[in-house]
Amino acid sequence: MKRILITGAGGFIGRELVNQLSKNKKNKIIAIDNNIRGNLKSIDENKNIIVEKVDVRKKEKLRKIFKNIDECYHLAAINGTKNFYEKPNLVLDVGVMGTLNVIELVQEYKVKKFIYFSSSEAYQKPNFLPTTEREELKIPDVFNPRFSYGGSKIIGELLTINYLRNSKTKYYILRPHNVYGPNMGGDHVLPELIRKLKKSTKFLKIIGDGNDSRSFIFISDAVNAIIKVANNGAQNQIYNIGSNDEYKITEIVRILCKILNKKIRIKKSPRHLGSVSKRLPDIKKLKKLKHKNKTNFIKGLRKTIDYYYFDEKQS
Repeated sequence: MKRILITGAGGFIGRELVNQLSKNKKNKIIAIDNNIRGNLKSIDENKNIIVEKVDVRKKEKLRKIFKNIDECYHLAAINGTKNFYEKPNLVLDVGVMGTLNVIELVQEYKVKKFIYFSSSEAYQKPNFLPTTEREELKIPDVFNPRFSYGGSKIIGELLTINYLRNSKTKYYILRPHNVYGPNMGGDHVLPELIRKLKKSTKFLKIIGDGNDSRSFIFISDAVNAIIKVANNGAQNQIYNIGSNDEYKITEIVRILCKILNKKIRIKKSPRHLGSVSKRLPDIKKLKKLKHKNKTNFIKGLRKTIDYYYFDEKQS
């Protein structure tokens, strides 16, 4: 039986990763989180899933988990734009110290495969669109707390590449682009827009002028792509995880209003300092693995609306 450790397992992507990997009964999943943002209770323990509350910053507690691990997916991080600005020290602590602990234990216990979750935030404002994995990574302004997250991901990539450079551990660095779906938390553009529409009858306030655009990938497609890279991708390589489903904020609002049969006037406001106007990944490397997304944006958006707009628990 293959023993797979997933850090940040209680988070949005982590939960779906546990779910998909556990379908193979030859896998033993060790799902860990400290529940700062994630929720381990959302994972159903069974014969091939072990759930443990562990903080990746506590190395000795983490050490006990690492014995006989074959693969490690490292997702543990403090995400959410609000957190970047308000808790940059926590973002860096988990993103840098936690990642260093995990990688050192991957080294020590000779884990066969390590999958590090970076982010499209590492690109910041890219020089080229669509953006390939060869794009330079940057921190435009060290005084802007927003870059605590993107900076921690750049450091995490450097740690992965250089600590595992001469080891027998195969590593894969993933840069997800705007993964979305039900129960993704509230600190992201789609849940924010849907929740605002639920409360508003006349006006909808957006950040920026509405021309900012993003490409979106539905959660099940993203995790399917992640597993495909881990199983079939070229080792010691970097992969964008995303799609070419690109939409402007104003387009998203129009689609939401059409689905919900609402008429709303948009109120614009200044964008966050350091935010990027456009993100569009080049996914040629992913397509070479014969990955195809099954859920288009409209279908995925409807599922996301069902969760955030009609589920009374989220009101």
